[in-house]
Amino acid sequence: MATPSGNWRGAPPPPPSLAGGSRGAAPPLPPTAAVAAAEVAAPEESLPQSSIAFDRMYDLYWTHSPTDMIWVIISRRERKKKAKSRMPVILRNLAPDSTFDPREAWAKEKLRLAEEAASADTTEKAAAAAAAEVTAKDKGKGKKEKKEKEKKLSKKDEMILKNEEKQRGKEVASDWEKLDSASKTAKKGNLAEIRKVETQTPAGALRKLLMILEGSIKLDDLPAAFDVLWAIEANAMFQGAEAEIAAAKGKDDDDKDKGGKDKKKDKKDKEKKDDKKDDKKKKVALSFEAELVKDFKKELKKAREHRKKTDLVEFQLTKMHDRLPPLSMYNRKFRLDAWQCRVLDMVDQDRSAVVCAPTSSGKTVISTYVAVKIAEEAKLSSSSSEGGVLFVVPSEPLVWQVAAMFEKMMPGSVALCTDLMAYRPESAVGQSSIVVGTPNALESALSKVRGLVGAERKKRGSDYAQMSGGFGFRYAVFDECHSLDGEEGG
Repeated sequence: MATPSGNWRGAPPPPPSLAGGSRGAAPPLPPTAAVAAAEVAAPEESLPQSSIAFDRMYDLYWTHSPTDMIWVIISRRERKKKAKSRMPVILRNLAPDSTFDPREAWAKEKLRLAEEAASADTTEKAAAAAAAEVTAKDKGKGKKEKKEKEKKLSKKDEMILKNEEKQRGKEVASDWEKLDSASKTAKKGNLAEIRKVETQTPAGALRKLLMILEGSIKLDDLPAAFDVLWAIEANAMFQGAEAEIAAAKGKDDDDKDKGGKDKKKDKKDKEKKDDKKDDKKKKVALSFEAELVKDFKKELKKAREHRKKTDLVEFQLTKMHDRLPPLSMYNRKFRLDAWQCRVLDMVDQDRSAVVCAPTSSGKTVISTYVAVKIAEEAKLSSSSSEGGVLFVVPSEPLVWQVAAMFEKMMPGSVALCTDLMAYRPESAVGQSSIVVGTPNALESALSKVRGLVGAERKKRGSDYAQMSGGFGFRYAVFDECHSLDGEEGG
């Protein structure tokens, strides 16, 4: 079959020539100004509504739910294709690298609070017993008091205590040796060797912090000095040692005042030397920890003077932004605030709460604990009536962010619902343990005018693109509730 020169088979025919169809005709002339103005003034051709909707859908909307077709083996000779949702993979890719589980933090905090309450109770009982004993002594001055015989330790217990004390002494000596060896390098201005030392005892850990403070003061590194100073002041052993030093100092001051008054009264007393000797003997002996803190009192005093002269708010924002907890290398322990403990305790009692707090104050800890705790209980419960958590957020990006975080913490338990799509895990029987969505989308998906399930699901069986209807949730979390009535939220 012959084809025109220069055209491939099936190509469109060449445009007709303007000058009688001759090949050598001149090219068309440019349009005149009037023709160009008429073309500009002509209205654009209106497009049908269906094509406009399709163009919108192409960029912004899911044309279909993300699925993969997989082969399911039924028997040795039979297999069939089945659609499998790709949403778990998408949520996994959107999840953060690390997640914070508030259940562990709350369990530790409850244990700490219980220990503090028990310690306070013991202290109160001891004080009450001491007061009662003093009262009994005052009442029975003329009577003979019965002395209780103290129970002596058995030889076995004495040997155990001696061995423990001996082992503790060896560990302390080992810590001291390591720190002294590392301090030789620190004299050259390198504190990294001291930081690397792994101590075995609380006393060794305290001396390590004090040595780092000493080196930071010598290097005039105020951010490092303040950072380690806060860690030292938070140390329980340091607090006890400092209280012991203050108590001993107060007693010495009282003795000096009494001695001063006696000297004024008895200026010509010949026994002044004997009194001085007695005063020296009366000095209170400090514990090992108190002596350790006393050895570094100059460095502590200097660091506290620097801190007192410094505007800490501005200094922390400009110089210590990378050292504040939990970024500090000395204080990485996460502790819940008192208001967070109160709200979490209310959640444990199945009570409702409204939390109004500034940004980054820790509200997410509360909402995450509610969702994960209730969802886990619903998952472990044998009762089908045990509801999960409805997590309502104001915007679609937040839906994906929150759902991805919960999917990482509790795989296969999270459903999401937006105006664009709905997803329910295939493994979920009935309603999912956690349902995340925007208000409008959740209302539309959960209301189910045609019933709890819908006729379309009764025919085809379970469909992960359809939400189970109903509002049988145990808890509802309204995140950013002040924005729920916005353009996208409500």
